[in-house]
Amino acid sequence: MRILTIKLTIYFCILLSVHFLVGYPFVIRPYLKVKEKLASSQRKLGEARKLVRAIPNPQRKVNALREKMRELKEKAVSHREIPKIIYQLVKKSSELKVEIVSIKPKDKVDFPRETLPEGVSKAYIEIIMRCPYKVLGEYLKSLEELPIKFTVERIVVEKVDDDKTLREKKEVLTTLLLSTYTILKL
Repeated sequence: MRILTIKLTIYFCILLSVHFLVGYPFVIRPYLKVKEKLASSQRKLGEARKLVRAIPNPQRKVNALREKMRELKEKAVSHREIPKIIYQLVKKSSELKVEIVSIKPKDKVDFPRETLPEGVSKAYIEIIMRCPYKVLGEYLKSLEELPIKFTVERIVVEKVDDDKTLREKKEVLTTLLLSTYTILKL
């Protein structure tokens, strides 16, 4: 029985060897070629994916621009809303007991304007007011609480020497130039 098992094992090994020698050119070699082609095409596909990732996604950029535009619209106002803005500024000043001498939109400014995207502009508002220094600081701080974001473009603070009552109150005459972004509504 044992001899039979050994003979069968030897015959089986010989059969496998013959099968390998005969089948190699017809089965294994084409299999290896296909495997190499598959690996090569996978490498090319990986390189192509890298190239595709390197190209910027225009839809992603469009979405980012839309998001920036939405944020800008939230912060900005239209030209029709300037009276509302002036009302909010006057309301804040009356809460803090700041005397507004003059408040008006200003079209022309004496410094260079920045270039802005199409449909976006800056609205300038000039405020001339009288108040003590401390109240002026509180007023400037209160501008941050408004829903519209302002930029203080220029501030000029002058002591008032001609009026005795103003000197006693330690009030100053302040010229404030504020700006905010405006978007043209279509």
